[in-house]
Amino acid sequence: MILTGEAIKKEMEAGSININPYCVNQINPNDYNYRLGFMLKIPSFEDDQSTVTFAPIKIPDEGYVLEPGQMNLGSTYESIGSSKYAMPLIGRSSMGRCGLFL
Repeated sequence: MILTGEAIKKEMEAGSININPYCVNQINPNDYNYRLGFMLKIPSFEDDQSTVTFAPIKIPDEGYVLEPGQMNLGSTYESIGSSKYAMPLIGRSSMGRCGLFL
């Protein structure tokens, strides 16, 4: 079952869904707009590609330019969860059109 925005709001009020921090203005008709957190992790691989290390970077206030061919790992600003529902995270179509995905 996929919840509408109004159903998300009701389930938040009932305590069945946890979004922290929660802002009612981020509810859309069919979803909740979560945000990118403050950190990214940039992987680098050993010569044999079997070992990867991640360099954490804080996204500066002026933003961060994503480079083509470079993988970036990020997390949501919000903590999202439920003991009643599975919580899929789906990227916005506007970002998908830019070639970005989850």
